[in-house]
Amino acid sequence: MWNKDQETELYRQVLAYLETISDLVLIVLAPDNTIMKTNQAFQRFMQLSAEPTGRNLADFLAEKEDVHLLESCRQEGGAFRKIDLQLYQAHSSVHRISFHGVSLGSQLLLLGEKITLHESKILREFSYLSSQLNNLNRDLNKKTVELEKAYRRLQESEQSLQEQIEKAHNIHQRHLPQHFPEISGFSVAAHYLPAERLGGDFFDVIHKGNKLVAYVSDVSGHGLDAAMLSVFVRHTMNNYLFLAGDEDIMPGKMLQSLAQQYCRENYPSDYFICIFLVVVDLARLEISYTAAGFQVPLLLCSGEGNCSELFSNGPPISPVIPLELLNTGEGSFTLDKPSTILLSTDGLVEQSADFTPYDQRLKKVFYEHSHQSPREIIEAVKEDFRSFNQGTLQGEDDITFLVMQLDPNDGGEHSFFPGQGRPGTGEN
Repeated sequence: MWNKDQETELYRQVLAYLETISDLVLIVLAPDNTIMKTNQAFQRFMQLSAEPTGRNLADFLAEKEDVHLLESCRQEGGAFRKIDLQLYQAHSSVHRISFHGVSLGSQLLLLGEKITLHESKILREFSYLSSQLNNLNRDLNKKTVELEKAYRRLQESEQSLQEQIEKAHNIHQRHLPQHFPEISGFSVAAHYLPAERLGGDFFDVIHKGNKLVAYVSDVSGHGLDAAMLSVFVRHTMNNYLFLAGDEDIMPGKMLQSLAQQYCRENYPSDYFICIFLVVVDLARLEISYTAAGFQVPLLLCSGEGNCSELFSNGPPISPVIPLELLNTGEGSFTLDKPSTILLSTDGLVEQSADFTPYDQRLKKVFYEHSHQSPREIIEAVKEDFRSFNQGTLQGEDDITFLVMQLDPNDGGEHSFFPGQGRPGTGEN
């Protein structure tokens, strides 16, 4: 298969060769019969002092209706057609010349009839070459049509994919909590901004009986599969809490149930779930917690400024990790008034600037503002993170964090402040 560059080079070489034949008249015409090129033989025969490039061949025709003969040559495609033209010479004398005309793409090439046996061979060879060029032209046109069809199919597929992504985005957004439980003495606020149109982070706060359950989760990836896996986490947790009695609402049991259900669903081996679970016993003001695949600690400030980090190590939930290796052990502590807790996925703490992760600044900002309301703490962290992250809240990974507070004044606020800005803008 030839390309356009090869076609152009062959055409150039053929013309250059024909120009060397002194008694072979050569004319190359544009689609409107404007003269694009002639050789010296034509100029001598027409008694011209210079090549008449840019003039129309009709200017030299004694019979203007002979123009239709040129069109008949073009209609022959790559085959030669013999035509007779009467041409004016410089001093108004008229001479008839027999030409062999052949169409090469959009151009028409005319070769004078005054030829010897040698030139006849040249014409046969040139006829073959011109046929090759026209075959190439047809092949290129065919390929162009095929490419255009393929491009249209690609556009249709891309549009369909974008529509599916938008539907998945809407489903994921609808499953995010828009309000938190209203419990006297507890305040909750959260922030969520995905790295892409579809995120893999999720969080929720659920009240049942004397228990308050809070969790943040992070699943593998950021695309359609990650968003659907996040929805799976929510449904599984909600179903467990709907059926569980008060004594079964414990982080270790919930984690075990989530892992069992995940493995039954037969997800691909490269998918996994990381989750940090917290259960508050509202009657005793006791907190128990556990985690799978979380390296980010729970941050706690209680009493009169006593701040600490609470870790729960264990592998993520994955089809390739046996259930017996899952860490279902629980940590626990008693809440003092006031007490403030921050849960975060790794997107916030691992965001780096100048090779420095944000985790140490997060602790500092949280500890300094832990006496304020969860909403004010969220805003303080966002403002500091924006300053750290070159003026944007957008991270390389999903940004999700949740603040819970045992209010010393027994009041309470219940807010969710998701990042509503388009990924990449850093808004909100």
